[in-house]
Parts: sequence; C-alpha cells; structure tokens
Amino acid sequence: DRASAHTSSPFCWTAERASSEPDASDCKSFVGGHDDVLGWARAFCSPSDAPAEVESSLVDDGHSSDHGYEYDLVVIGGGSGGLAASKEASALGAKVAVLDFVKPSPAGTKWGLGGTCVNVGCIPKKLMHGAALIN
Repeated sequence: DRASAHTSSPFCWTAERASSEPDASDCKSFVGGHDDVLGWARAFCSPSDAPAEVESSLVDDGHSSDHGYEYDLVVIGGGSGGLAASKEASALGAKVAVLDFVKPSPAGTKWGLGGTCVNVGCIPKKLMHGAALIN
C-alpha cells in the first residue's frame, strides 16, 4: 500500500473522522507526497458543475460567541511581518490581537513571537556572521 511505503516528507491522507492528531489507522485514502498533494488540492478546489458527492457539515470546534473579546484586527502570525503590522495598526488606534503558534520541536524548542526570521533564521545568522567578521 502506498501510504506505508511512502518515504519522503511531507505526505498527506484523508481520514474518516476529524481529529486534532493524525492517526494512520483512520486513513481513508492516501493522497501522497508534495506533488500528489498539490494535484489533489487543485482537483478538489477547482470549480465543478457536478453535484457534490457529500453534503458539507460543520464540525463542532468548541467556539462560544460569549467570549467577550472584541478586536478591530486579528493578525495571524507573530513573525516580523505580523508584529510590524500589529504595531502599526495599534499606533493608528486599532485594538489588535496577534495569534502565533509554534509546535515545540523534538528538541524542545518553544520559540514563538518573532517568527522564524527573528528566532532561528535571519537575525541569528546575521549575528553569527557579524561575530565571525569581528574575529
């Protein structure tokens, strides 16, 4: 079977049930690796005149409208772009929320606000490059 023999990453499959964690035993159909997934997404998202095979239904996500939070702008991503946008919007008087999530790495890295560039990319690289030039 293609799913168990697939060795490159990332790979994708469709599941019988919606869940927060992937479960190979719940695999309905294996989509494939990068190129296969792009092809599947293009086919899945392309407009069609054919009637839908299955009627769509919402999955309860636990959302409650009585949370009491009100924002003018919600920025998704706490990288340098998201932080710059939220800072500018706040300076213009908007009430802003910044949402950022980083799944801890196997080594336990839990960096968050600042994104890849600030925490593990551009900025640390420039710092190491600058330090090398000083020596």
